[in-house]
Amino acid sequence: MTQLSQMIDALYQAIEAIEDFPARLERSPIRAITRNDYPAVVIHRGAETVSDDSPWPLVTRIRQIYVTVHCAGDEAEDEADKIFLILQPVFANFTYEDLVITKELSTDEPRYVQGDLTRVAITRRWALTYQTKEDAL
Repeated sequence: MTQLSQMIDALYQAIEAIEDFPARLERSPIRAITRNDYPAVVIHRGAETVSDDSPWPLVTRIRQIYVTVHCAGDEAEDEADKIFLILQPVFANFTYEDLVITKELSTDEPRYVQGDLTRVAITRRWALTYQTKEDAL
């Protein structure tokens, strides 16, 4: 298992530990949007860059992760905001072995599912800067 996969697992575990978390956790972006079981949260991978000035034999990786909240209903955007409010400290305070820093990057505008204004997906982007050995991921 890659270091990134382990960190994502740890993030899911931290969210699962939140008492009465108001959303279903989903590991597949496809299942998150195709199941009519809202709200749902999925963490998925974004782009990765590798630093040119990493100290040998380490590689410094900067990997984006996306946290998408899927909601449905008349107040879907407000519901997504409430879920992000609960998730914020999980990501902002996340620590893990060889993780250098966690940085919030941006939040995308709401995307509506097939023009249905009652079903929305909102994605918040984070960057995880971490180190691995040169021959590992």
